[in-house]
Amino acid sequence: MHSERQYLDSLFRGFSVDSLPIKDTFGKCFAAKDLKVSFEISKEQFNQACRRFDCSEEILLMSAYSLLLARFAGADEVLFAVTSTKKIPVAVTFSPDQNISDLIKNLRDQVNRSREEIKTPYEKIAEIYNFPNVPEFISTQQKTGDKTFALRVDENFCGVSISFDGGKYSEALIESFAAAYKHVVAQFLSKEKISDIDWLSADDLAKVQNIHDTDWEIAERPAYRLLQDSAEKYPERIAAIANGKSLTYRELNAAANRLGHVLQSHGVGVEKIV
Repeated sequence: MHSERQYLDSLFRGFSVDSLPIKDTFGKCFAAKDLKVSFEISKEQFNQACRRFDCSEEILLMSAYSLLLARFAGADEVLFAVTSTKKIPVAVTFSPDQNISDLIKNLRDQVNRSREEIKTPYEKIAEIYNFPNVPEFISTQQKTGDKTFALRVDENFCGVSISFDGGKYSEALIESFAAAYKHVVAQFLSKEKISDIDWLSADDLAKVQNIHDTDWEIAERPAYRLLQDSAEKYPERIAAIANGKSLTYRELNAAANRLGHVLQSHGVGVEKIV
C-alpha cells in the first residue's frame, strides 16, 4: 500500500486540472446525449499506425484523446479516467516538440503500470487528490452509467461514440471535438512531432476562415460600450469567474457603473490618472 501511495503521489500530487469549456447555462439541466464518430482511415491503415508505434489500438486512440482534451482545454497537461477491466486515473503532460512516439510510449507504460499497481478504487483516489468529474476513455462494451463527458471505443476499433451532458457542453463544442479527433487519429500515420499535427482538416479550416470577412470595416467602440452591449444582449450569461464566484454581464455592467460613479464623485474624469 505504501509503494502504491508513492506511485500515486508521483502522478497526481499537485497536478492541476483544466477542463473543456462549459456552457454558461451549466447547472440548469442534465441531458445525456451521444455522438457517433467514424474514422477517416481504413482498418489496415489503423493497424499500420499501431505497428509503427508498437502499441495497441486502445493506446493509440487514448493518445489522440489525451491530446485533444489538452488542446481544447488550452493546457499542456490533462487528467482523465480510463475504464476497461477497472477504472484508473491517467495524467499526461505534453510539450510541442515532443515526438508522438514518446507520447504514446509514456502513456502506454503509465496505463500498464497503473493497471498492475493501483488497487485503491478510483472514487477513493479522486477523493484523496481532489479530482473533479474528469473526462473518461472507455474501452469496454459493458454499460458504465451516465457520463458527463466520455469517449467509448467501438468493439472493432473502427470508430468511437462520445457521450456528454448536453446541459454542460454545447453540441457545437462536441461536434468540433469529434471532427478534430478523427482528423488527429488519421495524422498518426505520418506525423513525427506533436507540433506537426494539423488540428483542423482543410474543410474545417476553410469554415473558420470564412466566418469573418477581414475586409469589413469595424467601428471602434470604447470598452465600456462593449460591456453595455453585452449586458443588453446577454444579461444572464456569465461574464467573469474568480475566487469561486461568478458575475453575469448584467451584474458586471452594474458594478462597473457603480465604480464609475464613485470615481466621478472624487473628481476623476477623462484622461485623468487614477
